[in-house]
Amino acid sequence: MSKRDLSSLPAPTIPSSKVILHISSSTRIKAPISRIWNTLIDTSTWSEWNSFIPHVTIREQPRSDPSIGDAAAAASSSSSHPDESNEYGNNDNLNNKNKKKNLSPILNPGTKATFHVLMDPKNPGRTTQVHLVISDFQPPSPDAGSEVGGRIARIVWSSDYGSGFKGAVSSWFLYAERVHEIQELDGEERGWIEVRTWEAQRGVLAYVVRYLYGGFLKGCFERWVGDLKVFVERDG
Repeated sequence: MSKRDLSSLPAPTIPSSKVILHISSSTRIKAPISRIWNTLIDTSTWSEWNSFIPHVTIREQPRSDPSIGDAAAAASSSSSHPDESNEYGNNDNLNNKNKKKNLSPILNPGTKATFHVLMDPKNPGRTTQVHLVISDFQPPSPDAGSEVGGRIARIVWSSDYGSGFKGAVSSWFLYAERVHEIQELDGEERGWIEVRTWEAQRGVLAYVVRYLYGGFLKGCFERWVGDLKVFVERDG
C-alpha cells in the first residue's frame, strides 16, 4: 500500500511561502474510523499509547456537545483510572484544579489545552509545555467523503498565545499548526484507514527549531502514528 507524499500539504492559515519547518507522517490502520477518531480526541487515553505527548492539561472547554465524541466520552467515564484528571503528571495542584473545574478530557472545537511534550525520552519527568487551541474540528460523518476515498475526519490544533500585544509578538516569533486527517480507503484497500498528520511552523524561532530538532521531531511524528496504530489495533 503506497503512502501519499505529505511534504507539500498546506496548513490552514500559514501560506506555503511562510513555512520554515514542515513535518509529516502517515500510517494505515485496520480499525473503524470512529475508534481511531475517539482515541485521538480523548486525551485521557494518551498516557496509554502516546509516547511523545503522554500528558495533557485541559485549560478551557468552551462548550460540551453530546453529539461530539460521545463514544470517547463514555470510554473515558468508564476508565480504570476514575480519579485521574486531565493532567497525569506529579503536579497535584494541577490535578486538583482540573477536578474542581470538572473539565472533560475530550478535545472539542475551541478547547484550550497544554500539551506536555516529552522531548527527552530518557528523562520522562521533564516535559516541555506547549499551549494550544483546537482551531478546526470535523468528526467523521456518514455523509462525509472525498474524491479519493470514503469518510474523512479532521482536527487541527494551533499555537495559543492569548490575545493582545503579547500574544501577537509571541506568535510572530513562533507559530505552529498541526493537522490530523483520518480517512477511510476504498477499493482494494477497503477496511483500512489512512491517518495523516503534518505540522507547519513559521516565525524566526522556527529556524532554530528546524536546526536543533528537525530530525528529532520527524522521528516523534513517526512514533506518534505508530503508537496510535498499535494501540487501536490491539484493542480491536
